[in-house]
Amino acid sequence: MAVGNIDEANIYFIKTLNADSKNPLYLRTFSSLKLQELNRLLSTESVEKEETSAKMEALIDAAVTSAQEASRLNPLDYQNFQVLAGVYEFLASININQAYESAKVTYEKALSLNPNNPELLLNMARLEIGQNNFEEARTLLEKA
Repeated sequence: MAVGNIDEANIYFIKTLNADSKNPLYLRTFSSLKLQELNRLLSTESVEKEETSAKMEALIDAAVTSAQEASRLNPLDYQNFQVLAGVYEFLASININQAYESAKVTYEKALSLNPNNPELLLNMARLEIGQNNFEEARTLLEKA
């Protein structure tokens, strides 16, 4: 597989998920892959708006659903919630309704499962910066 080949990675991950669809690690990784695809789609200017909208919806659905399923399968693993929060954070950055609120709640859930993890506080600060909540971000950074 060529480095950076998202399409080829998709083929492998679909095969992997078909073999073991209950593995939270695979689901988290698949969710992250879908976010990479979404990011690539959004950075492509030559795609038709109608085509982009349909692809965006499918990629968002796949990213959210996979991360949610990982969290459902293992609700004690903070990493599942960290990835789900990251999905919501990305969606908040492209102004999807309720994504910021979902990201915040989900990062807080991850932090409750791993309260000494500074990476989660940094992620939460980045979320706040994205919303221009600089004082809240500063507070989180000081805690980290």
